[in-house]
Amino acid sequence: MEVIHNRQGIYLNGSYNKEELHYLVDYLISLGSEVKIIKSRELKEKYLEKLQRIIQQY
Repeated sequence: MEVIHNRQGIYLNGSYNKEELHYLVDYLISLGSEVKIIKSRELKEKYLEKLQRIIQQY
């Protein structure tokens, strides 16, 4: 993974091992509400599923 800083914002760019998908989702959630997942439908779906589980707790 590579962190890119530019005028538009801060980006995390790269690939991930599918075995580490849940770790990556937890990491992205820890960054707060400014996270926007642009690519990987699977990553986006798992991220949204995790957020739904968090919401259901309340």
